[in-house]
Amino acid sequence: MTTTHKLPEPSDIAKRHSLQLQQLICEEIDKKGPMPFEQYMAKALYTSGLGYYSAGATKFGSSGDFTTAPEISPLYGRALAKQYQQIAKEINHTKNKSCILELGAGTGALALSILQELDHTNSLPAHYYILEVSADCKLRQQEHLQKNIPKIYHLISWLDSLPVTPIDGMIIANEVLDAMPVCKFQTTNEGIFEYYVTHNKQQLEWSLQPSHNKKLINKVDQLGLPKDIDYCSEINFSIPGWVAGLNAALRHGVILLIDYGFPEKAYYHPQRSMGTLMCHYQHQAHDNPLIYCGIQDITAHVDFTAIAEAAADCELTIEGYTHQSAFLTSCGIHQCMQASTPLQQAQERQQVHLLTHPSEMGESFKVIALSRDIESHMIGFSLLNLLEKL
Repeated sequence: MTTTHKLPEPSDIAKRHSLQLQQLICEEIDKKGPMPFEQYMAKALYTSGLGYYSAGATKFGSSGDFTTAPEISPLYGRALAKQYQQIAKEINHTKNKSCILELGAGTGALALSILQELDHTNSLPAHYYILEVSADCKLRQQEHLQKNIPKIYHLISWLDSLPVTPIDGMIIANEVLDAMPVCKFQTTNEGIFEYYVTHNKQQLEWSLQPSHNKKLINKVDQLGLPKDIDYCSEINFSIPGWVAGLNAALRHGVILLIDYGFPEKAYYHPQRSMGTLMCHYQHQAHDNPLIYCGIQDITAHVDFTAIAEAAADCELTIEGYTHQSAFLTSCGIHQCMQASTPLQQAQERQQVHLLTHPSEMGESFKVIALSRDIESHMIGFSLLNLLEKL
């Protein structure tokens, strides 16, 4: 069931953009038959020049479709900088140069706040790498960072792929996993079905077909989902390969992943029978990914148990798992507040509330850290570590 009422009307330019991508997808469907949703999601988000993350429309902040934690407040980045400082101190004892690699840096707000904090505390990294697949986002990041931190801008480099030579330091992925394509499926008392995308006179439609995907069938069987109800959900089959890639890019340090999601038992709870797939357009959330093709975000929650299992397969240590509120508080976000006027102090308190309160981002967003050769107990998990939940 989809809910698309009260969505803002796209501009004429946005409509033409969306129609162009939709026509390309329809042409491929005509040639090859119904398209697995996982493939459709990849095309809607990442088709060169037309996909949501590959085109030039503003995505982040008040003028975009959603707001991420780094856009809410620089306090978020300052708190993450404290966690990096702990890791860097241990690495620097080995005489290696500690670096930061950020995946999908959005507007550059997180890089800016982290680097400003590290500059202020005389603990700058040897290098700050940004892996960015969107040429438009890369340009916006460069302009934003060049303008705001010109004296240390030389520390920043942009990458098109993960570094071939492994780095020492910290890899950060903030709200990256939720935008990875997922397989959408449904179980009934008749078996396991997979969602495909087809079209009727250029209008995209769902096609629910019996699954012949052995990987999907095996995974769903392992989950033990209820057979007496129609149960719909998603699986991200890219996670093992993605974590393996990060593992290969890290010699010594920590991989810090922050996103909204659940452990497997909560993700596939019998009561969560409608799945987690969600779309965002001009700050309106809905569950129909077949409209506004290429001009809206499509996301799914993260299965953090799958992350932990992939990390274990790579022999990475799972340092901790907790919710964002506990992590930011453990890293000292309240001590990072620097406002001097009553108005600014009130603004900072409101920002911390949005980042940490359970009814806001505080508990829906989770943090997991994967490490190699780190001896310190990470400060971000000092107040609460929920590893047993994974």
